[in-house]
Amino acid sequence: MPPLIKPGDLCPYDSDVLLPECPKCKPVERDWLAERLELDGEVDLQILVDEKGRVTHAEVRDVRAPRMRAQLRASAVEAARRRRYEPARWRGIPCKAQILITVVYVHD
Repeated sequence: MPPLIKPGDLCPYDSDVLLPECPKCKPVERDWLAERLELDGEVDLQILVDEKGRVTHAEVRDVRAPRMRAQLRASAVEAARRRRYEPARWRGIPCKAQILITVVYVHD
């Protein structure tokens, strides 16, 4: 029986899927503007990771910051798009997957 999906399809969400992982992602994002303006905050994003591990779409879901929320939104989307993931796999087949991530900003 041939597989139900082919490489590049959207992963089915069942017990056979391994979601994307980002082994080189930093737990805290360092952004020059956030550092300069001494901004702290968290931005939740829904991202689409393709079968090659690239972020092809990023949508802001929530921003938790006391000020300058628009700047953190834009920075978080850019940070998400720069990340490279190990792609999701369904039964060993690389596929696209949507996941939620949080980008954290802390100034020194």
